[in-house]
Amino acid sequence: MADRESLAELVGLWLPQLDAEKKQRLEPALEIYKRRCKTLIELAHAVTPCMVEDEELYLDPAEVAMLLSPEMRSYLLELSSLVEGLGPLERQRLKSSMWEQLAARGLGFRQVAPACRLALIGTSAGPRLLDVMIVIGRESVVTRLRRAAEL
Repeated sequence: MADRESLAELVGLWLPQLDAEKKQRLEPALEIYKRRCKTLIELAHAVTPCMVEDEELYLDPAEVAMLLSPEMRSYLLELSSLVEGLGPLERQRLKSSMWEQLAARGLGFRQVAPACRLALIGTSAGPRLLDVMIVIGRESVVTRLRRAAEL
């Protein structure tokens, strides 16, 4: 596969105009999606949820109805507050903080991951949740979690 910079340049041809912040997200987003895709067009489509403005992220109403119960919406709000208080997102700190929060609520990661992915990338399936969170950044994580919780 092409080096990161060349790959980002090629995939960027299929993406809408990217501002500086989104361009910074592109290479890390490509890293978490490239093994799942066979073509550049598939890869561009896959990374799009990481590139769109938070308020433009499409959430499938059927998945929202299925996954975002009142309990899950409450968890998403709680998670947004946790992430907001963490400062810069660092994998190990984020992971341990989330696991502590889940244990305190008596929840398992597999119970919340689909709803979290839906809130963050618009679908319940996808790359590792922590990878997605780090790629889109703290501000977008907080905004997207709160937006999904308030639907």
